[in-house]
Amino acid sequence: MISTEKEALEDIFLRCDRFLFGHGLQRPRAVLADLAEEAGADEEPDRYGQGSLISDFERDIAVLLGKEAAVFLPSGTMAQQIALRIWSEHKRTDLHATPGPLAALLLELPQREIGGQLPSWSDLEAQTTWANEHGAAAHMDGARLWESGPFYARSYAEIAGLFDSAYVSFYKGIGAIAGAALTGPAAFIAEARLWQRRHGGNLVQLYPFVLSARATLRRRLEKFGAYSQRALAVARVLCSIPGISVKPDPPQTNMMHVYLRCDAEALMEACAEIAQTERVLLFRRLIPTGVPGVAAFELAIGDAAEAITDQEIGAYFKQLMARAGVQQPATPLAVGSAMR
Repeated sequence: MISTEKEALEDIFLRCDRFLFGHGLQRPRAVLADLAEEAGADEEPDRYGQGSLISDFERDIAVLLGKEAAVFLPSGTMAQQIALRIWSEHKRTDLHATPGPLAALLLELPQREIGGQLPSWSDLEAQTTWANEHGAAAHMDGARLWESGPFYARSYAEIAGLFDSAYVSFYKGIGAIAGAALTGPAAFIAEARLWQRRHGGNLVQLYPFVLSARATLRRRLEKFGAYSQRALAVARVLCSIPGISVKPDPPQTNMMHVYLRCDAEALMEACAEIAQTERVLLFRRLIPTGVPGVAAFELAIGDAAEAITDQEIGAYFKQLMARAGVQQPATPLAVGSAMR
């Protein structure tokens, strides 16, 4: 798709009022107004990582994950690189050398590339135990850890307790502007702060990101159980439509991959048509599957889905597939203003 077509699609999508995925469109004006409401009247901005605003939040995250300490970082990429660098240097291991002893085992919870799937608790225990028995640190890529809580029915501290260190994101799932936290032993975090400066992550002030993370974590952390339950309902609706399947089935978190047996270009055109006429966005982009005639998209249920009923979702996707050329059974249900 050429750039002008992408821009036209983006313009259509940005005019939508309702969204199936995530938490909806985050307009800067509204986001900044939320930050102003979140900031206490007497709170002072942080400066190069110092100050109660950032240190109190870091302490709260450490407690939430059952770790000794935490450091707030501007990005998850930085957090991951720092964690693996520290564990590698502690083991004096070159991770590129083959063969050689492992310095760290990184496990992603949940695994995004396979639709948000998670290992069983016993498997997770076995994997982290194996790492420790072989002298390797167990590090958690918890970019979407918040989504994993309902599946395990355990506290985040108990889940993170299987790992020597853990990274969590505040914009993935939670919906903050940006930011991440790296947690672990106090000595590990002290070393991480050194690497934070070397990576250029010790910005003069991080308080807008901290305020956003603090507000959205408080607002949405307890909702992930409901998000997961809604994802189960949405998956059942989608799987009842000819030509549509989900992975995993049923979803293990509020995330899933939705597969549509149809031409990708025809699907994007149909999605844009529905977005333009109904002002509802079903997905923003498609994932290549490598299978001819099959397209996919990632669906993560959040606050935005509250504005769309299961009945509407079924009707919109039947319309989507029909517009894209997939024959659908006749149905008396119609989408449009009458459904709202």
